[in-house]
Amino acid sequence: MNKKIKKFENAKSLKCIKCQEKLTYHNGVLKCQNNHSYDIAAKGYVNFVLNAKENNVYNKVFFENRSEINNQGFYKYVLNGIIECLKLIDKSELILADLGCGEGYYALELSNNTNYQIYALDYAKDAIINASKSSNIPYWIVGDIANVPLLDNSIDVVLNIFSPANYLEFNRILKTDGYLIKVVPRQEHFKEIRKYSNSKEYSNEKIIEHFKNNFEIIHTKEIINIFKVNEKQVTNLINMTPLMFNLDVDDKLNLDINKVTVAADIIIGKKIYK
Repeated sequence: MNKKIKKFENAKSLKCIKCQEKLTYHNGVLKCQNNHSYDIAAKGYVNFVLNAKENNVYNKVFFENRSEINNQGFYKYVLNGIIECLKLIDKSELILADLGCGEGYYALELSNNTNYQIYALDYAKDAIINASKSSNIPYWIVGDIANVPLLDNSIDVVLNIFSPANYLEFNRILKTDGYLIKVVPRQEHFKEIRKYSNSKEYSNEKIIEHFKNNFEIIHTKEIINIFKVNEKQVTNLINMTPLMFNLDVDDKLNLDINKVTVAADIIIGKKIYK
């Protein structure tokens, strides 16, 4: 049996999105007690969004551009900041869910450097296919953050990195002593690119306020780094950011950019009991 499939023998936190019962591994398939089943793809992922429409924006090319930028270290300081924050959580072993994982950069790096059990989910199938090429871990999931296929009270840490949040679902799947680590762009993030976009002004204040309404903030970390960029990197960057989705192709070819700022706030929160 393919190792990328067989790894799901040890996935103990998955649930059926039809009846909410626990899923268990049976010879290459995940099944619940009500006999609902989900095939495990040969590349090592499970698709819980079977009727999703093809996305012309968040597609294979988009995630390939993001992978190139990640592989060149543009987000390594964000990754290191997340690792530092995880060290503040006093647990030797963690079950972690990276929700909105994209092409899987953070989940892959964490799986290579820790003994965490990691579930990595994104709605875009192309993102998960891209991610699953690189490793037979983590547990890759095509899924919806509005109906996360993970059991109640089964996760120690939720990661939500440059991605929309669903606090009801985050609270549901987190253990009573669970944590949310959310990464949000700062005002300076991609400012060199933003000046060419239709969204020139940005603030993360409302996002952080929404976070505070759902989780108790226990720590924050600020990341700001400036990178020199060449023409190829500029092309990768403008093809991987939603800021440029509405820009004409001709306009994208005439951008005067020789550096880019990567800036983020990393926020750790604990569950609030109301």
